[in-house]
Parts: sequence; structure tokens; C-alpha cells
Amino acid sequence: MENKRMMHMIGCAHLDAAWFWPWTEGMSEIKSTFKAALDRLEEYPDFIFTCSGAAYYEWLEEAFPELFAKIQKYVAQGRWVITGGQYVQPDLNIPCGESLARQSLYSQRYFLEKFGKLCDVGYNVDSFGHSGMLPQILRQSGMKGYIFSRPRPNENGDIPYEFTWESADGSHVTGVRLLAYAGPARRGTARPDFFQDRLDTRRQMGSTLPGTYFYGVGNHGGGPTIALLNELERIMQEDPRVIYSYPGKYISALEAYKLPLWQKDLQVHAIGCYSAHLPVKQQNRRAETALLTAEALGVLAHQTLGSKMRTDRLKDGWKRVMFNQFHDIICGCSIPQVYEDATAAYGYAQQIANEQGNRALQQITWNIDTLGGDSLPCSKDEDWRLWGYGDKGTPLVVYNPMPFPVEMPVEAARLHKEITDSEGNPLLTQQVRNAVTSADEGWDHQEQMLFMAKLPAMGYATFWLKKGEPQVQTDEHLHCTEHTLENDFLKIEIDKKTGGIRQLTDKENGKGYFSAPGSVGVVIDEHHSDTWGHGLYEYRDEIGRFSCQKVEILEAGPVRARLRTTAVYGGSILRSDYILGRNARHLDIRQAITWNEQHKMLKLEFPVNAAADTYTAEIPYGIITRKADGAEKPLQRFLDVSGESLGLCVVNDSTHGADVLGATVRMTVLRSPKFADHNGAIDENGGRDSYGEFTEQGQRFVSFRLIPHRGDWRQVCPHRHAAMLNTPLQPIYETYHAGSLPQQLSGISIDRENVTAIALKEAEEGGAYILRCCEQQGIDTAATVSLPLIGRQWTADFGHYQIKTFRIPFDKTQPITEVNLLEQ
Repeated sequence: MENKRMMHMIGCAHLDAAWFWPWTEGMSEIKSTFKAALDRLEEYPDFIFTCSGAAYYEWLEEAFPELFAKIQKYVAQGRWVITGGQYVQPDLNIPCGESLARQSLYSQRYFLEKFGKLCDVGYNVDSFGHSGMLPQILRQSGMKGYIFSRPRPNENGDIPYEFTWESADGSHVTGVRLLAYAGPARRGTARPDFFQDRLDTRRQMGSTLPGTYFYGVGNHGGGPTIALLNELERIMQEDPRVIYSYPGKYISALEAYKLPLWQKDLQVHAIGCYSAHLPVKQQNRRAETALLTAEALGVLAHQTLGSKMRTDRLKDGWKRVMFNQFHDIICGCSIPQVYEDATAAYGYAQQIANEQGNRALQQITWNIDTLGGDSLPCSKDEDWRLWGYGDKGTPLVVYNPMPFPVEMPVEAARLHKEITDSEGNPLLTQQVRNAVTSADEGWDHQEQMLFMAKLPAMGYATFWLKKGEPQVQTDEHLHCTEHTLENDFLKIEIDKKTGGIRQLTDKENGKGYFSAPGSVGVVIDEHHSDTWGHGLYEYRDEIGRFSCQKVEILEAGPVRARLRTTAVYGGSILRSDYILGRNARHLDIRQAITWNEQHKMLKLEFPVNAAADTYTAEIPYGIITRKADGAEKPLQRFLDVSGESLGLCVVNDSTHGADVLGATVRMTVLRSPKFADHNGAIDENGGRDSYGEFTEQGQRFVSFRLIPHRGDWRQVCPHRHAAMLNTPLQPIYETYHAGSLPQQLSGISIDRENVTAIALKEAEEGGAYILRCCEQQGIDTAATVSLPLIGRQWTADFGHYQIKTFRIPFDKTQPITEVNLLEQ
């Protein structure tokens, strides 16, 4: 029988863990669906069932071990096939690259432990878009194929149904776009009377390749029904080319053929998903950052003190994060109760990370030699608020989680007249208002002392806070007036009409970076859009702009200057703080938004003074170049527009959607559709009904960084700026004690700026550290990596955007080895 005409019928159950229902209801559907699948396996001896999602199997193992044991039996027989290799079917654009790596790491190792098998096919049939570096992540996770269904042909008709998908590093998998997948009863995949019609449709397409068809009731569970299986077996008796199958078998059949090559991402089904429900996206990014920081701190404590690395607890935090990366949750498309649960889960993950990280850091700082040979008491005799003694000062230890040295602002408690580094060199300081605390005057906590801390890579430095009244310092290198900020490199002029930036000028060449005012709040009408943005490609129906009401000078010291504008639109307020450091070649923008609009969107506009028809954006574990055609597209932490002589990089702390038309960037800050408005109807007046709750009502906080540059975006290392904007420093107030550790220490060194360490953790099998690095500028590079605290150094060749994972045994006589994302 000719393999090319075979039709691989794959019985499955698409299960949305949470969507129009909370996860508790999702768990009920999962156990019922799995029980039904087991019944069908007993009743139909040739039937094969497949299902993804390690989280679902974990639930079953813990709560219903008798069902789990039956699944193990059928997996061993090859009749229950686990696919996907991920914790859930996550969104593939919003989570960072390391989150996608953890989705595979924890899930594939779980499947191997419980079932003795790895998944060989990636499976995200319901996710809305698929980032371009996914083939590398899949390959390094033991998977050779990828099955999806979105975007659909009407959304992106260029994507073939069967193809070789290659990422920028050269990794490739066999990609399959489904005609349909197991959905609710109204879809043909769940109705027996549609079977023959769908099979005929596939054949009428004229393909000579093997075909596939996924069937079963889905979304709220169900799987293949008795009626479906009866009809399928009737068809099989008439046509022997129709067979029971599973994803790996189908992918293997396709591997015998030369398929068309696809070297781009797979975008996009629902453009509104990347800016719907800002809080869940912010919680995700903060939790990712906190977990990575805690892991690195655990390694630092282990390397310096031999402290235990609490890997299991942090893994528990990762699982909460991974579950909420389920596409309908993190994309902002679920009911309000789902976000109450997600907030609790993200908070749990961040609390675990903060506890473990702080414990490790406290252990480290307690072992720093702050005594310096002196014999001083541990006393608060001088002031009940601070440990101190005479003129020695109070030690403040600041930890930098990032894998490169930084100089960043740190706020310390007021009451200090001078701040020095560990070598006694006085630092420039500035008195600023504490933006968080509003204490009464007697506590002196409304004012803080600001200084710039130079910190080593993935390490710490100690600073000394001298008690007394702060000295007023001035500096000629930083100027602030009511409408300008200026240092030796940049001049920023505020636009009095919009509250945005009238011009950002490079003082070294006199060029202005904006062709019109930038950082302007633009309001977009989106009554025509549901929560997902189904059927849309852009949001460009501008209906108004914020207008400036007030400009204030907040800070005008020698360390940084800060102007605040307050702009209004209707009943909404956009408060923007523009912050320029003394030696900074970038401008930070911190915004507080009080949003009271409905079916409207806020975009922040940056018209770059350049001729450009493409732009560059960060995606998970990579970079992509796109057409500047005004289409709404997802991104990670930055995008860049560059012309021949200048460019502007826009870094964000929580924004995942944007459009670029020509050289004008519009960052999508927030939207206010109704919760889970799925293809909502428009009434006779062209509006939507008023029932249900609207998203984004109230106050939100976001941050951006503008990095003007000449020449290529690579010159300013935007991935480093992105890390600095998104990664908090960790300060610890210490006291006096002898110790084994110096007052300054670095945990890592990489001699190439384009190679970055992403994760440093304990190996899953113990006895070693895992260091994951990635090339981030598309340049083939030989990089030397050093872990000085354990005396390890090696050189590795990185291809462009290549991920490399190193296993570093505790036993220094054992070699460092390169492993995949599963640490194999």
C-alpha cells in the first residue's frame, strides 16, 4: 500500500485547562475525559488515543492514582500516546525563551520518569502564534515535529500544510498545519456526519503526501466518542488507506518526502491577545525574572558557602508560572475568575523565588568580611534605626543578578551624609523622594539617598553609608528646566501640548531622533474588536490623543533629573516621568495610567526620524526582522527602527504588542475590551452590548527605555538594556562581622557582549551546575566563559542565535559537557 496516500486518523481531546471556566472545572473535565478515553481503549482494540499536557497527568497521578496506573499500562502498549512535551499548550510569544525551555525540561523529564518515553512531536493546536526560534527549542527538547492549526489559511495563506520549519540558528523540524483539530461539537472533528466530507476535502486538495485528521470533542474535554469511533471504523472497512495513528507516526511518514522550507515565524491568529489584560503579562515577566534570580543566587551561595540549593521549591514555582502560560490565560482571553486564580499562582511563584533568593543572599552577606580587622561591637547605640559605629558607616551589600557588570541607581535610607564604595571612594549622591513610602515626618523615610552603584557580573559589591545630614551636591553635567532634560550626551525637550517628547537630540552630532513629538498617548477605537482581535491585522483607528495639563520638575540633582507630565483624555490620565541619568545615553520613561475607557486602546507613539521599511524585534531566544507595514505583531522586551544614520530602540517592561508603519513605532500599552468577549456581536448602532466586565479599568504602571543610536542596533546591546529595565537589584543592609568573603565578588565572566548567560541553576540530576547561554545578535562567535568562584573556564563556539547548555560538575576533575535543554 502506498504510504503517500495514507490518512492518519488521530484520536485526541483538546482540553482548555481554564478559559470560560476556572482551572478547578478544567481538572474535573480532564479526569472525566481521561476516564472516557480509557473506556474507549477497552472497547475498540485498535483505537489509539493521544493527549498533551504534563500538568494534566500530574493532577491525575496525585489525585487519581488508579486512573494514572491504567494510562501507564496503555502507554507501555503504545495505544495511549503522549505528545507535546510541554506542561500545557502555552502561548509561544509572551513567555520568555527560558520559560519555553522549562516547559520542555520539566515535562519531558516527567514523561520519561513516569512513562519511560519522551514526546517526539511538539503540539500546540490551539495557540495563537508561534515564535520563530521554536524549532531550536523543540530540537533541543527531543522533538522532531510540530503540529499546530493557527494561524488559519485565511489569516496567513502562505504557510504550507506540511513543511520543514527552520529557525535562524539552522535547527529544523517537520511542521504540520491542521485543517481542523478536536474541538466542540459544532466543528467537524466532533461530528460523525462530517467525517467523510472532511476526508474528501483533504483528497480534493490534490496532495500526494500522507494526510492527517484529528478527531474528538474538545475545549471542555470529551475526546473521541462512541459515535465517532463507530463511523470511523465503518470508513476504515471501506478504505484501508484510513488508519488509526498518532502524531509521531504521521511525522515519520512525512520525513520520507522533500517538503517546502519555511524560515519565518508562524503568525498570527489573534492580534489582540498580546495586549489584552496587562496585569497577567506583568505578573508573568516578574515571576520569570524572580525565579531566574533566585536560582542564580542559590548557585552563588553554594559556590561560596556550600549552602543547599533549594531546586525543588523553585521548580514548584516554575510549575505555577508554566501553567499560567496556557494560551487562554496569559493571552488575556479568559473570564475574571481565571485571573484571580492566576494572580494567586503568580504570587505564590514570586514569593517562593523571593524567599529562596533572599535566604541565599542573607547567607552570603553574613559571611562578607565587613569588620576589616577592626574590633567593633554589633550595636545600635548611635541610632536605633541603623547598625553603625562611629565614622565607619553602615555596610550596604547590593547584588546584581545579571551576567554582565552594570552601573545602576540604588536608593538607600536617608540619614547619611556620604556614601563610599568598598575602597573608600566617595560617590555622587542625591536626595530623592521615596516613591513608595508615605510615612509621617518623624520617620525620615519620605526621603532617600540615591547613588550610582557599579556592580560586577552576577555578583555583589559593598557600599558604606556614613551617618549624618546629607550634603547638597551640584554637578554641571546634568541640567533640568521645566521643559528640558540635558546631560553631556542627550537633550530632551518636552512637548507642552501632548506631554510627550518634542525632540530627543544627540548632542554629539546634533541630530534629532523624532520627526514629530514622541512618547505621545494615542487612543485607538476598537469597538469592532473582540478580546482576541479575531479577523483583524491592525489597530489604527485613531480617535484622539492625550493633551498635557501640567509639567513638573521632580528631581534635579547631580545623579539624575526627572520631569513629570500629566496628560488627559476623556476620563483617563497619563502621567509620564522622564528620567535622565548623569552619564546616561538613554532615557527612561515611567508611566502611571488611570484608564477609564471601554472598547478603546492606548498606544504610545514614537515617530523615528529615519527612512525604514523594516524593524527588528526580540522574540523568545532570538531576534526577528519584520516589515514595517502597520500590522500588529507580538514581541518580547524590545524593538528597534533604524535608518542609514540613526535608529531608536524602544525597551519595555511589560508590553508584548506593537505596530510599526514606516519608521513610526506604536507600542500597545493596554486595551479595554470586555473579558472573554469571543466574536461578540455588534449592535445596530455599531457598538457592543454593555453587559459584562471590562478589562484594564483603573490604574496601571508601565516603563520604557529609549536608546538612540547611530548605525546598527547591535552597537547598543539592547538585550542588556532590556535586562536592566526588567531585573531589580537586590540590596541588603548588613552589620559588622568577620567573614570568609570579600566585599566585592563576581560570579561569571563572558568575554563577548553578544553572548549572554540566561540561566544558572542546579542540574536536575544533581552533582553539577547548569549554565545556559545564548548568542543574541546573529553573529557567529567564539566566547570564553568563566566561573571564577569555582575556577572553571572554557571556550565555546556559538552560531547565530544558538542556545548552548553546559553541565559543570561539582567535581573539578570531571569535564564540562554540552547538553540539550533536557540536560541530556
